Amino acid sequence: MAPRRLRDAAQLVAPAVEAMASAMDPPGEDEPLLALARTLSATIDGMPEALRPTMLPQCSGQLVRVLTELHKRAAARGRPGARRGPNRIAQLRAAHAQSAAVRRRGGLP
Repeated sequence: MAPRRLRDAAQLVAPAVEAMASAMDPPGEDEPLLALARTLSATIDGMPEALRPTMLPQCSGQLVRVLTELHKRAAARGRPGARRGPNRIAQLRAAHAQSAAVRRRGGLP
């Protein structure tokens, strides 16, 4: 068995998943998804260097899908940590459209 090399903490996925989970504070119904995210992140972090080029794309893709689903569920519940409502770009577009309509009517911009 080849010796394992230590990785920089900034390169590990599991701490980022834990930070995301604590920020979202998912309810018990999301626990299976959270457990899957933790398992995938531990698998990615513990993956031998020889397997990383072939397995990392598959595992990371699955992890992204799980985290996306957790985020969607949190947004639907209105939990902190999840974005709700229009983003800043959508707000700017709406304001621009409104000011353009006022200019067309001959009002003040």
